[in-house]
Amino acid sequence: LVYAGYFERQIQSRCGMHALNNALGQRNSTVPTMRAACDRYLAMFPSEVRADNEKPSGWYSMNVMVLAVEMISKPLAARHERHYDLRWEPLFRNPGVIHQCVGAVANLRQQHWIALKSVDGQIWRLDSLDPAPTPMKELDYNWFIRANRGADPIFALALITNRRCRRSPTGRLSGAAAYYNHMTE
Repeated sequence: LVYAGYFERQIQSRCGMHALNNALGQRNSTVPTMRAACDRYLAMFPSEVRADNEKPSGWYSMNVMVLAVEMISKPLAARHERHYDLRWEPLFRNPGVIHQCVGAVANLRQQHWIALKSVDGQIWRLDSLDPAPTPMKELDYNWFIRANRGADPIFALALITNRRCRRSPTGRLSGAAAYYNHMTE
């Protein structure tokens, strides 16, 4: 099997940025986008520190990932094109949902982000450290989900859904990080 979709290899240890782009299937996140997402998060929560949310190596916290997706989605929603929603919903509770979403991101041991995608029913592991995406059998995918459900102290896996915008956006694309923090305290 050969993966025909979009795939980014890792540069400068920016695994979170590459995982988001790989899950979405296109280059949306950039270093400035991720830095701006971190800046926004730190402005929302002044007691937080940059070192816990953006490491010099390029690793990003879940909160920064949520805001990065919102920043990508906001201009698309304003043009009534689509809205991406990063929901912190663990896939181990409903593994089959991978087949209904744009993609998923997984934070492995608080050290490395990867993406998972389903294309025509075939699940792919898109790890920016690998030379190419790896196909996963359903059994391997289910094992991976169960094995990594506790890899992060909060949720290891998240969904990126894609909704077509039917009406003008409400502007309520922000605040997911605040909600996420509230739900995990």
